[in-house]
Amino acid sequence: MTTLQARRKLIVIVLLCIAVCGAVLRHFADRGSTLRDFGTLLMLLWLPIIGNVIAWLVARVRRPAGPAPAPDPFAATAGAFEPHLLVALKFRAPQLPVDDVPLAEGEHRCALVVDNEGFSARWFVAPGDTLRLGTEHALQVEFLAPAVALPRFPPQATFRMLVGSTFVGDGRVRKVLATAALWWCCGLAGMAADTAHAAPDAGARWGAIASLNRWYGYSFSHPTRAAAEQAALNQCNRLAGRAGKCSVRLQFDRSCGALAEGNYGEWATATAPTRDAAGKAAAVQCDNHLPAEPCKVVVNVCSTQ
Repeated sequence: MTTLQARRKLIVIVLLCIAVCGAVLRHFADRGSTLRDFGTLLMLLWLPIIGNVIAWLVARVRRPAGPAPAPDPFAATAGAFEPHLLVALKFRAPQLPVDDVPLAEGEHRCALVVDNEGFSARWFVAPGDTLRLGTEHALQVEFLAPAVALPRFPPQATFRMLVGSTFVGDGRVRKVLATAALWWCCGLAGMAADTAHAAPDAGARWGAIASLNRWYGYSFSHPTRAAAEQAALNQCNRLAGRAGKCSVRLQFDRSCGALAEGNYGEWATATAPTRDAAGKAAAVQCDNHLPAEPCKVVVNVCSTQ
């Protein structure tokens, strides 16, 4: 839950409590008394928010069924936990005291983000261990695709941890573990060989989506991801002017991408083989943030030709 969503929920609860107090006061006050009128006034404070509550309930009833759950990315490599990195991770402090609870024991899934690239990973909280938010911990991390990820995580590299659509911590690589050293060395060698000898993928058709508030930019059919990102940023920054600098929200190759937004800043992105599928997936993910009104697809573009 974002800070904005938490505040909206708190406002609804406070107004509901005030309305209940007003109803009790009005029930026990004498007819025609000032106290009874004051109770009526307290009940009326609930009216400005009831419209948003009704809209949210209607959206929940009409919301189409989401797509089938994605297969477990670690299913193909299920087995013993084989850590690739030892990292120092500091979890970000919670916004509300009620969220300040130890992390649950067992497996945790996340993405480790370097610049604009994210790599799926998992880590474990052992039985009996206590990991609290707002503090730094040493963790062992296993990547879903170590051959791709490890070259981006040399010792002392910094990264952010992404869970869902929220960054929950900042970390630094302490050590590449022995079981992953071969992956790391081979990955660096492969990168060097690609740089020296390999030609760009002739079939690559990269696209990207960038945004800032209500300003958007997109690109498609670029030979490299960097070129697609820069083209989307240039378009978005040109439209935004002095409003600020746009950020890249999504990159995709030979597929379609979509960006959906809610009325209070909620947003989500998705990729799919078709434009309609990408738009529906982005809207469903955005609606999971519980906006007051159903999310709308604001950018939907394909880079398949």
